[in-house]
Amino acid sequence: MFISLPAALILAAVAFAEPPAFNEAQLDQKWNSLPAREKAAALRLHQALRQMPPDERKFVQDRIGRFMEMPAEDRRRLKENNDRWKKMTPEEQQQAREQFRQRRKEFEEQWKKEHPGESAPPFPFHGHHKRNLAAPAQGAEPKTTQPNPTQESTQ
Repeated sequence: MFISLPAALILAAVAFAEPPAFNEAQLDQKWNSLPAREKAAALRLHQALRQMPPDERKFVQDRIGRFMEMPAEDRRRLKENNDRWKKMTPEEQQQAREQFRQRRKEFEEQWKKEHPGESAPPFPFHGHHKRNLAAPAQGAEPKTTQPNPTQESTQ
């Protein structure tokens, strides 16, 4: 049985993560309202997560947590991307992977130029879609050893 990524994350959150302040009656009501097929999928997922090595389980828990805290707009975009991915042919998916690898490589090269000695953060920045990498982050001063010619000296 195939479950889409958003559905799997939601099922994993229900089956594995700590519930968000639900009392037992609310949890029972939610569980009882699930169709048998979804209950079975949640139980299989729960069992699989429990059998994972601790480091892999933590990785999954962290991703579930990020999904659960994600703003509605980001969840919508994730669903749209997942739907678009499912409609792609294997060749189109391979091309998309290659484009991502190329963008990642360009990002890391640009980062190394702008931040010598620092390792690049995860790509893409969470919440900073289509950010101009050449521009300094909002609120951050550009790294430079040259004085800014637009600022007058107060000395």
